[in-house]
Amino acid sequence: MIEIVNLYKKIERKIILNGLNLRVRKGKITIITGLSGSGKSVLLKTIVGLIKPDSGKVIIDGKTIFDLKGSELIKVRKKIGFLFQGGALFDSLSVFNNVAFPLREHTNLSEKQIETKVLNELREVGLSDSANKLPSELSGGMIKRAALARALILKPSCLLLDEPATGLDPVMTKIIYDMIDKISQKGITVLMISHNLQEASKIADFFAMICRGKIIEYNTPEKFFESKNPIVRQFVSGQSEGPIGLDMGA
Repeated sequence: MIEIVNLYKKIERKIILNGLNLRVRKGKITIITGLSGSGKSVLLKTIVGLIKPDSGKVIIDGKTIFDLKGSELIKVRKKIGFLFQGGALFDSLSVFNNVAFPLREHTNLSEKQIETKVLNELREVGLSDSANKLPSELSGGMIKRAALARALILKPSCLLLDEPATGLDPVMTKIIYDMIDKISQKGITVLMISHNLQEASKIADFFAMICRGKIIEYNTPEKFFESKNPIVRQFVSGQSEGPIGLDMGA
């Protein structure tokens, strides 16, 4: 389980996270949503240790990650798969080598064992025929699926996804969301940023909305869409005008 306690982060004098608290329930899909600039991506990058907060704690499986160093920190990070919004594949490496990279960095597996694991993972995301392609030869949906395979290759217990379907057509968006749903059904905890409330509501166990650097609503999809919070109601309805819609970012 992931627990975020009183997290603060300021970037260039702007408060991004402002005492944020959140419990990510084990084996469930939690959708993080909110307006652009509200701190969603910063939160995910803080959880995996790519950004250090000014104060507060991120606790993963009972361990405060910013208290860990060296091999202890690596051990915890290996439990978390991370998919960046743009995929973040290595341009000069084939799809196969992109997915194999974490295995070569963090395990002592033989090349034959790595090949077996990578091809199995590529098969799971429908990229068996694309192993030797470079990222430049892939469509947007293929890039997302290759990045998803790489995020899963170390068999993490938790998966963090930053807008995994951004820029994709509705058909590919549904495919990606269905894949995430199947991943969760294997017991993997999923924390995902999404603005696509319609598709997200089909797979989500919980929604958490960030506004001004804090979680202002945390609930099941049904209760989230019925929220009495005026900011949540306006966000859900798609409105942006009026005083509620102003200054909702961190």
